Amino acid sequence: MSLTFKKLFPFVVIIFVGLMLLLPLFHRGFIVTDDGSWMIIRLSAFYQSFREGQFPVRFLGRLNHSYGYPVANFLYPGFLYIGSLIHIAGFSFVTTVKIILGVSLVSGGIWIYLWLRKFFKTTSSLFGALSFMTGPYLLFDLYSRGSVGELLAFSVAGMGLYSIELGQPWLFSLSVGLLILAHNSLAVLCIGFYCGYLLVRKVAREYFIWLVFGIGMASFFWMPALYEQKYIVFERSIISNPFDYFIKNTNIWLLGISGIIVSAILLIRRTKHQLLTYMLLIGIFSMVMATSLTSFLWHTKLLGVLFQFPFRLLSLSLFTMAWLTALYLDSLKKFLLPASIALILLWTLHLNSIYRGISYEYHPDTYYSTNEATTTVHDEYMPKWVTVSPINRAETRLEILKGSGNIRENQVTTENIDVVVDAKDESILQINTMYYPGWGVSVDGELATIDYKNDLGLIRVTIPAGVHHVIASFRETISRFIADMCSLVISIIFVIVSILYLKRKKKIAQKTVKKTKKSS
Repeated sequence: MSLTFKKLFPFVVIIFVGLMLLLPLFHRGFIVTDDGSWMIIRLSAFYQSFREGQFPVRFLGRLNHSYGYPVANFLYPGFLYIGSLIHIAGFSFVTTVKIILGVSLVSGGIWIYLWLRKFFKTTSSLFGALSFMTGPYLLFDLYSRGSVGELLAFSVAGMGLYSIELGQPWLFSLSVGLLILAHNSLAVLCIGFYCGYLLVRKVAREYFIWLVFGIGMASFFWMPALYEQKYIVFERSIISNPFDYFIKNTNIWLLGISGIIVSAILLIRRTKHQLLTYMLLIGIFSMVMATSLTSFLWHTKLLGVLFQFPFRLLSLSLFTMAWLTALYLDSLKKFLLPASIALILLWTLHLNSIYRGISYEYHPDTYYSTNEATTTVHDEYMPKWVTVSPINRAETRLEILKGSGNIRENQVTTENIDVVVDAKDESILQINTMYYPGWGVSVDGELATIDYKNDLGLIRVTIPAGVHHVIASFRETISRFIADMCSLVISIIFVIVSILYLKRKKKIAQKTVKKTKKSS
């Protein structure tokens, strides 16, 4: 076996195993999951708004029966931006989501392998990466929940762990920023995990500013998402009852039997490593938090609203169990082969049970690209001023609600409206779009007052008698613009600092080489 092939072999195995795990995605149609279809619908609506010129995309005009819905302002837009670019390349929306799921799984395995390789031998690191890829919770996310955002977040989090051990803080910053865009809840969870990890590795001081850079670069998303909570019904919505999602006898397999066995053996053998205690504690914490033992904590609003499902905290165990598996195999001398075979058998048995529960739905791409659902469980991102949720789309996009007149359309999209209104007398023009901050209307170039105090919260504007040019469009508010500028400025500073850092590191490396040559 050549040296080059030896280095490439683990990556070949990871890609091969990844393809085996992803076989159901190659099937015609799409797997039936809790959220998968909604994610495809949301992607198609996001792309429509993106194509019509909205950037950053926040208000999806086609959703909510074409009255619009600001879901992209609050929920992880990372996969939506990536998916839009993939769709532009010519892939259908269904195939695009499959690509994101598949690449996230395989790239996650590669990042985890590279991270583990900084600690352990090749074989041990490879099995640790495979432990991550075959993790019960990860496959549950993929084939039961269809959580595109979480799969993407797992991969990005793996990149962050590798960047720390690689000693490349600029890459760490990128991973933090991408993590925030990939998934809201997991970003909070993983950033907390990062902080503890950096403290244990004794590099927290060096990485703190890079962590700030990463958070700052994602300001355009998280700042409006927090600030504009006051506009929506999210806080008073009961999205899910966390007490219905504890790990019980029926789904205890989600805890990961192989990981528990490995952890128990490491404790019994009293294996020593700088990170062992931290990894065990985080692994135990994530598992215990997913059970009813911590039900008293889930009464708090923070946990219930931020994480929603107790089993979501099992995400951390994917990383800790991968590390612990690699440590366990690395510590073996005589029984490496049988231990590896035992792990493979456990993974195969679990995978077989996952495959048996998979079913498919068969819809053309137009089913998703014309669907007008809100794509959320209880319409929790509906503005507070909407007192009646729509159940049907309006017959026309614009109508004269009061008075009389004609409407000549120059341009009408979900984001921009350009019409000429010939009002016979003073009239009220109703745009059948739900008002949300950012919508503005001008009449003959003058900013008009929007009245949205009606059951559906629709945009209404008074039009004087005569012929008038009316323009309505969705734009960034002042607070969003500030957030956008924060992202832009911090990103520019990040690029400059990263270039200076890399140049300085290169100079230090060159000086070290010169000193080594002189001494030799």
